[in-house]
Amino acid sequence: MATMFAITVCFVGLVIGVIHLLTSRRSISADEAPAVSPATVSPQRSSGLGNLIVLVICGAVLYGAWTFIAAQSGFTDDEIVATKESIKREFEKKGMKVTDVQLIRDGDNRKKLFGMAKLKPTGLDIEVTKSCSATMGDGGQYIWECR
Repeated sequence: MATMFAITVCFVGLVIGVIHLLTSRRSISADEAPAVSPATVSPQRSSGLGNLIVLVICGAVLYGAWTFIAAQSGFTDDEIVATKESIKREFEKKGMKVTDVQLIRDGDNRKKLFGMAKLKPTGLDIEVTKSCSATMGDGGQYIWECR
């Protein structure tokens, strides 16, 4: 939640900075200039470089926060299906018939799955149920195990 707040604040700051950068370049014609004596005129510095630096920093923070959220997202529905298929293939390689594989997300932790696999060993008329779990790492790679 705090990350979304930071992204929102940075995005608003980025928009305000762009608007300020675009509007601060407006030149005043001689007709619009106020009549003041030279003694009261203070030199104005261009803050274009400062605005550009702020925009680059906000952009970098926004990009970093966006990639952080993407990395935290965890298993997608397609990845859950792929994990189930991987479990099924691995047990079939070992000569077992896989009758069912179920995996669900672990509550709010989208980087963790748990569930079970129902197996029938070749030549036996029994069904074995193994407890399974899968965990996603930071790079989007995952590992699963069934016991």
